[in-house]
Amino acid sequence: MGEVGIEIEGYRLSSTPVIFGDEDVYLPGSVVMEGLSLAPDVVKKKLVPVEALLM
Repeated sequence: MGEVGIEIEGYRLSSTPVIFGDEDVYLPGSVVMEGLSLAPDVVKKKLVPVEALLM
């Protein structure tokens, strides 16, 4: 386990927790999606920006 910076489709997150596994396997989870304010669009099969709600 560790922390890395990540960029997905031009959206950047400076630090997020990761679990290291097989090379060339990238599976972003809910922490990354929430940090980047992205959600999957299952029809278009791409990530779309969403409004972040502060609680």
